[in-house]
Amino acid sequence: SAQGHCLWSKGCSPLAFEMLAILLAALIVQGAADKVLTSAKVTTLSWGKPTRTVKQSLEDAFPRHVYPDGFWSNFSYTHSPVQQITAERLADWVKTELLGGSPFETEKVPVPLKWDNTPGLDELQYVGYTRRQLCYIVAKILIGSDTLKFQNGLKAFLDSKGPKGCIPRADGFGRSFWTLLASCYADSTLGSGQGPMIVISKGSQQVVSAELLQGGSQAYKLSAAKLKICRYDDGSDGSPLPGMAMVNASRCQAGGDFMSADTAGGQAMQVMTQGLLGGRLLGMNCNFGGGQSEHMAFVMPEVAALSFFLSDANSTDPQIHTPVWVVGARPLFDMRDATIWSTPNPRPFQAVLFSSDLVKLQLGTRTIQVSNSKPVVAFSAETEEKFGDLLSREEVKLARTNRLGTQRNSSKAGALSFGNKVLMYYRGMSLATHRPEIAPLLKKVVKSVGVGPWGAGLSFGDSTLGFLAMWIGHAAAAGTWEEEIPDLEYYIYSSFVENPSNQCLVHSNRNCQKCISQCHEKHSTNTYWLPHKAFLLRDNNPCLTGKWHECSMHGIEHVHWNWRDASAGHLWQEVAYMIWKHRKKSDRSIFDELMEFTVSRATQKLSPIFPKAEVYS
Repeated sequence: SAQGHCLWSKGCSPLAFEMLAILLAALIVQGAADKVLTSAKVTTLSWGKPTRTVKQSLEDAFPRHVYPDGFWSNFSYTHSPVQQITAERLADWVKTELLGGSPFETEKVPVPLKWDNTPGLDELQYVGYTRRQLCYIVAKILIGSDTLKFQNGLKAFLDSKGPKGCIPRADGFGRSFWTLLASCYADSTLGSGQGPMIVISKGSQQVVSAELLQGGSQAYKLSAAKLKICRYDDGSDGSPLPGMAMVNASRCQAGGDFMSADTAGGQAMQVMTQGLLGGRLLGMNCNFGGGQSEHMAFVMPEVAALSFFLSDANSTDPQIHTPVWVVGARPLFDMRDATIWSTPNPRPFQAVLFSSDLVKLQLGTRTIQVSNSKPVVAFSAETEEKFGDLLSREEVKLARTNRLGTQRNSSKAGALSFGNKVLMYYRGMSLATHRPEIAPLLKKVVKSVGVGPWGAGLSFGDSTLGFLAMWIGHAAAAGTWEEEIPDLEYYIYSSFVENPSNQCLVHSNRNCQKCISQCHEKHSTNTYWLPHKAFLLRDNNPCLTGKWHECSMHGIEHVHWNWRDASAGHLWQEVAYMIWKHRKKSDRSIFDELMEFTVSRATQKLSPIFPKAEVYS
């Protein structure tokens, strides 16, 4: 093979001989893993004829008048024996090596069948493709081949027209997918084999009722959630909040949050999304931008490829619907973090780990290897799925400061209710919503889950209620993990890429003011989206105003101190009661209402100041 020859040529680094040993070890595990790994029935689909050459496809994504070298200039991977990747070498490898023979048992591509026997991935199903297989699928579609008798969503997305007539395959997403192919070219585990596996598991959308879950969650203390916080660029020096555990510094530092490519392995990325893995991309996005889920889809093209390819192009939303886990995919672009001033035009992440991040495990009857670099768990609150679209300008302004009455729905089972928020988080994290075979994989690979202002992004939910729902839901899901649930690592931002500075409102007054000020101090990039009616300030400033009434007296540390040893179900009851009790007003934060009730109950009178610690012990 081309890579095999590379090991002995002058075009390879001294790492080559070390990589040969790694390659042989990988082959022992993977072998000729040409059978698709899935819990579902399988159909095989023929490919249509290509409509463009490999070279033409690459030139479409990297036009020479913008990219003189026809690809990323002076590009190589730190942990690869291939010293430099040029347009010519990459195109030749894709044409002769990758597309020169099928990585499957036949020339047809195996695709799982949903419960109705149509191609795709359904609830309570999983499928795994090797890196070679997934890169082969992407390469076929980039040159214009489609799967016959089933129009897949990936082909439809890459060829669709976006804003101002852009076409994803000839724009940013074309470069993203070609960077995926470059990473496969550089990956020594693909030299003569299949490489590691990428597994996607779609969970059930069915879940127990909120009433049953609330009763069951009485048995789990909130400490089961193993909550830790990261004060990421929130106007502080990162110092701990009283009584709260902190995220390890290796995953909580400038330029390194749960969205970053180079944070320690084993931390899963929780992706907020409006029900679709990768966000709303079709016809709406050709490049890096949008919300958190769209950012993830760009920097992790393996995830985007699976989401679209396993969906019907003729469906309303041709992407995998959440809740979903993806294990084995890696970030391939160097995105700084999840803030509005993150990298506006991310370049490829050159320190991709091709072998040292691999974990060997058993899935069903197969022994496989997967990367633990960045597992992805995607699910939305779904309580405000279209909430933001329905609000007037004045209502959005109130929602951005957590003061809109309809954010606090007092019904027990309504779509906007707090109970439903808890239910949706529980559904996303519970192992009971996935196939039993997936549980050992997740337990071995995932050690923590990094999450931002879940439930309070572009749907304009209340960030304090979002936090409470997460904390309760994570603790309630602990039983399905048999007490091995990953740590809940909660990142607090002054300017998250969705609904900037709204998350500051989980802080107590002084910390909240500093957090909003931090949002004002830095200039944002154009890589986020906020509807015009949601801006509270002029000059395209997406932050909150910072006026005194926006921040509350009490913050996350006060709520945590009071409830850290209580049961999840108990806190759930108290929050629901507070929402009901104050259902006719929303001028104060939920944290203040909750703490006032707690203090008055503990002291039998309302204290004008935050009580001393002994009141909470």
